[in-house]
Amino acid sequence: MSLLCALPCFAAGGVSQINLHIGQTPDTVYLTYSAPDAAQGAVSVTGPEGMSAYTATPVWSDSAGKYLYSAKLDGLVPGSSYTYEIAGAYSGAFQSPADSGAFTFAFLADPQIGFASDAKATGALFSLLNKRDDLAFTYIAGNLTDSSRNERQWELSFQSGGVNSSAGQSFLGSHLLAVAQGNHDNSSFSGHITAPSAGRDVGPAVYSFDYSSVKFVVLNMNSPDTWVAQADFLRRGDAARGDLAATSDQAPDEVPSAGYADVPENAWYAGAVNTVSARGLMDVRSESHFAPGESLTRAELVTALYRLAGMPAANAGTAFPDVPRSSGCYDAVSWAAGAGLVSGMPDGRFAPESGITRAQLATILYRYAVHSGTSVATGSGIGTYADWRQVGPWCREPISWAVETGLICGKPGNRLAPNDVVTRAEGAVFLQRLL
Repeated sequence: MSLLCALPCFAAGGVSQINLHIGQTPDTVYLTYSAPDAAQGAVSVTGPEGMSAYTATPVWSDSAGKYLYSAKLDGLVPGSSYTYEIAGAYSGAFQSPADSGAFTFAFLADPQIGFASDAKATGALFSLLNKRDDLAFTYIAGNLTDSSRNERQWELSFQSGGVNSSAGQSFLGSHLLAVAQGNHDNSSFSGHITAPSAGRDVGPAVYSFDYSSVKFVVLNMNSPDTWVAQADFLRRGDAARGDLAATSDQAPDEVPSAGYADVPENAWYAGAVNTVSARGLMDVRSESHFAPGESLTRAELVTALYRLAGMPAANAGTAFPDVPRSSGCYDAVSWAAGAGLVSGMPDGRFAPESGITRAQLATILYRYAVHSGTSVATGSGIGTYADWRQVGPWCREPISWAVETGLICGKPGNRLAPNDVVTRAEGAVFLQRLL
């Protein structure tokens, strides 16, 4: 096997963190990268059948502070050399998966890059692997970073900690990856890597792929909630060669990772939706629809926390006039009020169907942490945000804590946006970070 390992070339546009993940079938590769704006989605790929155009989907990431792009490069000829270009800002090359013949792959166990020293060691390995022209793909056995919500760690990973700063990007932008989700890889790598998914019930980043005559099955055993489903995934033969397509009306690589029609598998919140759904913390709005863009209600937040707390006995004397005993959220709201998590509106109502703001959410999560015995030490980091003066005295400590712990990150324009209403997608992410 001879891989086309041309060094990647950069230009204007700020495109970075490019990586290529193997698809479930030999004719598919996932391309993921980041950029500071939403206008860098044009991708062209040139191979044995000429040039093909693709469009990468941009999704804003709070934790990364930029847009994360993902494109499914399908229709490839197995075992062929390809070059690609992203918005005229980056070019690289790769070899599509082979459907026959002998092959060699590299196994990289748990890099868990948290500091520059970790990245330097991994970067040295990337430099060595980049000299190999016989690698079919590199399997990373979880935890590329120590915390996938920490953007600095992703930057270190691609820059190799400053030593041979192009090593990580050169390797990851020209060699196929196959990754397993580790216990530090929150939210399916927080959108930095796009791995296939076999569907909602088995959990994020659970998939199989064929390389030559070999079937690889990648599981994720971090959550006990998905163990039975994953055993079923193997027992039913869903992971057998060619059988995945028969279990769904969609092609395997198009199955939304959270199993909802309105949650794309490459969405920045897909892993979080999958997690909160699997743990029963959040309910659907309608059959097969999660409604990620709709507002998270006050009732939905306290219900999620009530379930997370194990649904303890509620204090029947702390309900609100607009939350009758017949309400589905009565126990949750009564418990939250009794535990000091909520105090209601100035007029005495709870307003269960009202959307909750980022400031209100941070305050309730802060009170939940105090109630559950979690340390709530705060820092002074909010002064770096452009709108920090909009953070009222009543929520300054909770928001400082939420920023310090990574529960809340800034929005575009370096804003905390304390008065913005939280969407259900954002709520799922916040809850997952709390776990």
